[in-house]
Amino acid sequence: MTFSEKDLTEYLRQELAEDLIEVYVPRERRVFARIKSSALRRTVESLKRRYDALRFMTLSVVDHGLDFEYLHHFHVDGTVLTLRSVKPKEDNTLESIADIIPAASLIEREVADLFGVKLINHPEPKPLILPESWPDDQRPLRKPLRGILPPQEDRWLRR
Repeated sequence: MTFSEKDLTEYLRQELAEDLIEVYVPRERRVFARIKSSALRRTVESLKRRYDALRFMTLSVVDHGLDFEYLHHFHVDGTVLTLRSVKPKEDNTLESIADIIPAASLIEREVADLFGVKLINHPEPKPLILPESWPDDQRPLRKPLRGILPPQEDRWLRR
């Protein structure tokens, strides 16, 4: 099946509805979709059903201090699609897609080790890099819980 970036963005709009925050095409053969974190598995399952050529590339994580941003990168027939989702660090969980896309297994385990993220429903959740005895509060790539608080939170803390 051949398609264009427009086909992909329209499919995501239709399929995700309110779970899609935004979708945009910054340049040819590149699509970014910000989705609600709760919609990740459903999105990946839907994409896999629709596009035979869907291939998982990697998972990137950005530690913003108060939040983690998860970027799941896929290749679809010449186009790179990145699914972006943000979760507060207090949640500290990532729903695994390894049962849907087995290639995601190792990078999810690496992210769990390096950022201290707990994998939910991973088929093999044991550590990949760090020993099991590694302290949870000393993850190599995890930043301290700091950042700009939303105005409503900042006012509450000053009381």
